[in-house]
Amino acid sequence: MQLTDMEAYTFSIFVHAYCDATLLIRDASGQWLFSDNVPGTLEPHVEMTRGIEGRVDFWAGSASGDSCRQYFRLLTMTGPGEATEEEIADMVEGDWTMVIGGFRTDLSFSRSAEGHWSGLVHLMGEDTALDNIIVDGATGRVQFTSTADGALCYGLLSGDYLDGGCVDPEHADLFVFEAYR
Repeated sequence: MQLTDMEAYTFSIFVHAYCDATLLIRDASGQWLFSDNVPGTLEPHVEMTRGIEGRVDFWAGSASGDSCRQYFRLLTMTGPGEATEEEIADMVEGDWTMVIGGFRTDLSFSRSAEGHWSGLVHLMGEDTALDNIIVDGATGRVQFTSTADGALCYGLLSGDYLDGGCVDPEHADLFVFEAYR
């Protein structure tokens, strides 16, 4: 893939598969990047902030060497820019409108005085707690797990917009989401 004008972006690559997938990337500078299992899933994920400008090659495979259905998800986000880690946390905290699988719902994050995160998503008439919430102030990356089904979600923050995907670990299904204020 030939990429241009990417200096201001974070490039996030996911492989979603019906098997234990692997991902190999050769960036524009010729450096090799590899990902196997993101914690909690059998799926790889790589975020690139350099080596994006120019030709970037992607390969997806399976850990066993067998064939299986796989697909790439590529996200480009501007990220937090010059915001501090505290400013990033302030951007994440609060109420969001989330659209996932074509359904609009409520999403919220809160932070204790000690800096511990909690969250809720309102799905199918019920509040579901979010677990393992990680907010990376350096990259604007937000990660969380649904306590209802174990779905692992990743998103990239850009101002009042959070774009990402959730992977159902039981079926390897991808649910793309966007959240906004």
